[in-house]
Amino acid sequence: MKTTKHTKKPKRTFSLYLLIFASLILSWFGGLRVQQTLTNTKLIGALGLQANIPFLVISGVSYGLLGLTSAMALWLRWQWAPWYTPLVVFLTSVLYWIEQIFLAQSPATDINIPFEILLNTFLFTAALVFLADPRQLRYFRVTLTNPFSRKK
Repeated sequence: MKTTKHTKKPKRTFSLYLLIFASLILSWFGGLRVQQTLTNTKLIGALGLQANIPFLVISGVSYGLLGLTSAMALWLRWQWAPWYTPLVVFLTSVLYWIEQIFLAQSPATDINIPFEILLNTFLFTAALVFLADPRQLRYFRVTLTNPFSRKK
């Protein structure tokens, strides 16, 4: 008679659900950006905005694909998800700051810079902390190794 060992599959934690939800929101906003850009091309041209139509479409597609891939990786337990998701947060933050610095035309947008810096720092730190949790690492079947330890 064979004996089988039943191991419980780790469940998703609340913080993982938050990351998945945030990734889906990012994806949705990317798609919404593409849709609004294509719908309002005449308005964008009439306002004389520095951001041209192809840039807005490409950045919307980028946000959408990054967010969707991150959500799928987290939901489907892909082993590279704990490294990919913080990378997505970092890349979207960099894209945001490129737009903010080079494309923002109104001096009124400078008022929000301290809040934007704090929010970007918080989101990146939260993604790292959430995914470094031992429960998350068990969920993704990943172990962290210390690169500075000496192996004998």
